[in-house]
Amino acid sequence: MENRIWLKGDTHLHTCNSDGKLTPGQLVEACQQAGLDYAIITDHNYNTVKASYTDKNLLVMQGQEITDDLGHINVWGKKVPQDPPYILKTIEDYDAVLAPCREAGATISVNHPFCSMCGFHMDLEHFHFDCVEVWNTIQHSDNIKNMNWWHNQLLQGNHIAAVGGSDFHKDIGPLKLLANPTTIVHTTAKTEEAVLQALREGRSVVTNKPGTSMIYLTVGDANVGDTVSYAPGLTGKVAVTKFKKGHTIKVFNNNDVILEHTAAQNSDRVELDFEIRQPGFIRAEGKISPRGCGRSAAIFLGVHQPHLDPLMEGVHITRSRRKSIELSIDDNLQIAVKAPLWVTDRAIDHFIAQKADWISRQKAAKAAYLQAHPPLPEVEVEALRRRAKAELPPRVTYYSQILGVTPTGIKITSAKKRFGSCNGKNSICFSLYLMQYPQAAIDYVVVHELCHIRHHDHSPAFYRLVESVLPDYKERERLLRR
Repeated sequence: MENRIWLKGDTHLHTCNSDGKLTPGQLVEACQQAGLDYAIITDHNYNTVKASYTDKNLLVMQGQEITDDLGHINVWGKKVPQDPPYILKTIEDYDAVLAPCREAGATISVNHPFCSMCGFHMDLEHFHFDCVEVWNTIQHSDNIKNMNWWHNQLLQGNHIAAVGGSDFHKDIGPLKLLANPTTIVHTTAKTEEAVLQALREGRSVVTNKPGTSMIYLTVGDANVGDTVSYAPGLTGKVAVTKFKKGHTIKVFNNNDVILEHTAAQNSDRVELDFEIRQPGFIRAEGKISPRGCGRSAAIFLGVHQPHLDPLMEGVHITRSRRKSIELSIDDNLQIAVKAPLWVTDRAIDHFIAQKADWISRQKAAKAAYLQAHPPLPEVEVEALRRRAKAELPPRVTYYSQILGVTPTGIKITSAKKRFGSCNGKNSICFSLYLMQYPQAAIDYVVVHELCHIRHHDHSPAFYRLVESVLPDYKERERLLRR
C-alpha cells in the first residue's frame, strides 16, 4: 500500500475578485488560521490564482467557478483557457468552456446540484465530471438531496467522487462559514497533482469543520477510494474520533445499513467492526453535530478482483450522451465500453471489476465462436463485396416494385452484427457477409428492410407486410441463424 497523509482543505472559496469580501491575501491568512492544509480559490468566472503555490504550509490551488443561471461548475488545477465574460446560455455553451479545460487536465466538479436557489438546471448525465459537491456551506436540506443523488449513482455503479465546499464569501455575524464543511483528503503528497488525484479517486471524508470528529473507514489495508476483492465473511472497521454522547455512526453496504451505533458517552475514539454482506460498496455517515454529519467516501467491493489484471488490458472506451454503461467483447477479445460523458475512467474500472465473471465467460464464448468461424481472408471478403454490389441492387428493385416503395439509397457495408438496416431517411444498408447465405435468406433480408420504409418498427403491421410478400418468411429467417 502507498504511504498516504490526511490533509484538511476547502474546495470552494471566493475573494473580492468576484463576490467575496476578503482579498486573496486575507483569504489565505484566514485559511491558515483555520488550520487548513490546502485551499482551492474558485472565484466566479475569474482566475484569481495564476498558478498554485505554498504559503506558510498552506497549499493554495488554482481554480475557477464557471457560473451562470444554468449551473455552477468548479474547474481545479488549470487556468480556464478562455477569458471572461463567457456566454453560458445553453448546455453547448458550457461544453465549449469546459472541453478545453478537461483537455488541459483540469479536475471538474459540479457544485450544489440540487440547491433550491442556484441549482444545476441541465442534464447531469450529459457532463463528464470528476466530482460532485454533496455538501455545500453549513448543513441544510438541499445537501440531503445532493447526498441522495450521489448515493443512487453509487448504487447504479457510477463511482463518482464526493466532496464538500464551504462556498465561502464572508462570515455572517458570529457564524463562521470558512471551511464549513471541510474536505479531508487521503493523498500521497501535499502537492496540487497529488491532492487533485486523490479527490478524483474519492479518497476523502467530508466533515463540518477542521477540528471536529473524523471518520476512518477501512477494510484490511484498504481505505476510502480503494477497491478490494469481495468474498463472504469479509469484514471492515469504522473508527470515529471525538465521538460525543448521543451522536450516531452508520455504515452502508449498498442500500443496507449494516452498522448503526449511538454513543452512550463521550469518547476520544471509538472503533467498530462489521461484516460486509454483498459486493458493491460501503460508506460511512455520522451525525456529529446538531447541524451536520461527517461522511466518508466509499470503499468499492469488486468480485474476484485479484484475477482482473489480464482482463483490464486493451479496454476501449467510447463516451456519448447515453445514460448507462454498456460492456461488450469485440472480435479481438478486447473489452469495449460505451459510457456516459460524465463517467470517469476510475468509475469504469470499478464497473469492469464488478463484471469480471461475466467478462471471463463472454471472452471464452467469443474465443470458441471465432475458432469455429475464423475470419475470412481479405480476398474472400472482397469477392463477397463484389457479389453484393452486383446482386443485391436488382433484388431491391424487384421487391420495391412489389411493395410500392423506393429506398433513397443502397450501401454495402462490412457489418458483422447486422445483415441489413434502414435509416430514418429510408436509405438501406446491407452487409457483404449476407452473401454467404442461401438466396431465400438474402431475399428475406431485402424484403425486411424494404418493409421498414413503410413501418419503422417491428410491429404486427410490419410483419403482416413482410408476410404478404414472403408467406414463408419465418423459415427464411431461420436460415440466417445457422
